[in-house]
Formats: sequence, structure tokens, C-alpha cells
Amino acid sequence: MEHWRSKTYTFHLSCGECTITLPDVAYHLGLRTHGEPVGGCLHDFQTWYQQLTWEYVDELLVSKPPHESRHMPLSTTDPATFRQYTRCYIMQLIGGYLMTNKSNNQVHIRWLLLLADFRRCNGLSWGSIVLAWTYQSLCHAAHCEPTYIAECISLLVSWIYHRIP
Repeated sequence: MEHWRSKTYTFHLSCGECTITLPDVAYHLGLRTHGEPVGGCLHDFQTWYQQLTWEYVDELLVSKPPHESRHMPLSTTDPATFRQYTRCYIMQLIGGYLMTNKSNNQVHIRWLLLLADFRRCNGLSWGSIVLAWTYQSLCHAAHCEPTYIAECISLLVSWIYHRIP
């Protein structure tokens, strides 16, 4: 990552400087880039983590063995079950596509809290957090020379294809 500048969040190329912007995220991924920001902190994290985490995961996600929960049964008409499978799918999108980590098979539990209320979730600026995650990953790659960049690779590849001459 010799052409990424962490101080300015830009690529320095022979044709000039360029960077990924929120309109780029909206164009390439179709994500909302306006609305309530995704962020903040969980004020009572220790209490939540110790007492409620697994109950919450069990309530919000499907608590079946992995081989049974890969596909939602077509006969599902129960709204609660449908919401659980929807949350699982969104968590898979977050951890496996939008905000990957180096393991590419784990999703941080912080994202689950955002999926508790679908109305609030719909109003969040997901594009902003994907862009911030991508910037952070590129900065980390520029300084640490990792073998794998944890970011939204499809955003980066699509952006490069359309923007860099």
C-alpha cells in the first residue's frame, strides 16, 4: 500500500490525488450515506455482556445448530422467526462483505445491537461506517504491511475500476 496516505485518506498516483467518498459508496454499494450515524458506545457494556449477551443472541438470532440454520424454511410464516433469519442474513452481510476482518468468518457482537430495532436500523448511515472501516483498513495496511486487508474489497475494486485511469 505504498500509494495510500493515512494523513489525508487519499491515494497518491501519477494522475493526481483521489479518494473514496460517500457518494462513491452510495453509487458502488447502494448503501444509505445519510441518516443517523452508526456509532456511539454501549454505556453499560460489562453488565450487558455478562448478563444478557447470550440471551440476547439467542433471542435475536436463530439458536439452531449451523447445519440446520443455513437456510430459512420456506414454510416459515412466523414473524419472529423471519426476523431472526433476517438478522442472521444482515450479520452475514456485515461480517462477510461490508466490514470484514482478517478471519473473514467472525462478526463482532456490536453490530447485533444495531439490528434489534429494524426501523432504527433502516435509518442508519451504513455507507458512512463502511467508508470509515475501509479508511481504517487502508491506513492499517499502509503502516503494518499485512497480507490481508480487512475492508469492503468490492467497494475498493469497483471504485478503482471506475475512477483510476
